[in-house]
Amino acid sequence: MRTQYFYYLLIFFLILPFSLIAQNSKQKTTELNIYDKDGVVNSDEQGLFHYLISIKSKDTLFQRDGYKFIIDNRKGFNEYVNLEEVGQKFSMDTIKCLTISDLEKFSACELHNFLSSKKSIFLTLGPKNKNSSGERRKIYTRYPLIYKGTQKNIEMMENDF
Repeated sequence: MRTQYFYYLLIFFLILPFSLIAQNSKQKTTELNIYDKDGVVNSDEQGLFHYLISIKSKDTLFQRDGYKFIIDNRKGFNEYVNLEEVGQKFSMDTIKCLTISDLEKFSACELHNFLSSKKSIFLTLGPKNKNSSGERRKIYTRYPLIYKGTQKNIEMMENDF
């Protein structure tokens, strides 16, 4: 009886690490990290942040394909936090990111389906901070995005806030 109990425990402890590894790799495939060196984040009149990927359309009827996102910075019902409070600092070596050039390789429908299938999407903007010699420092922050859909011929203008 004891040996049978021992075998059950042994099997449990041998299988547990493999299931954790499988779960972790599955989570990584449902997460998307986008790196946009020249990305622009704007806010609406309430204070909610918006981000847009605008790609030259492959459809001759349209000039641009716009993929709209929000950065959920709601603190309460009508309260919003600033962009720095939403972001998470990280090292670029630890996370694999797709660039806008990578996303341009998809057709409009493929990219829409790809973005829709991801459970969590993060945006990393190019480093904006400059040191005393005017060079950009390698400080990266990623922001959680919520994909809101696609719209044709939409552009986002840069806004200093």
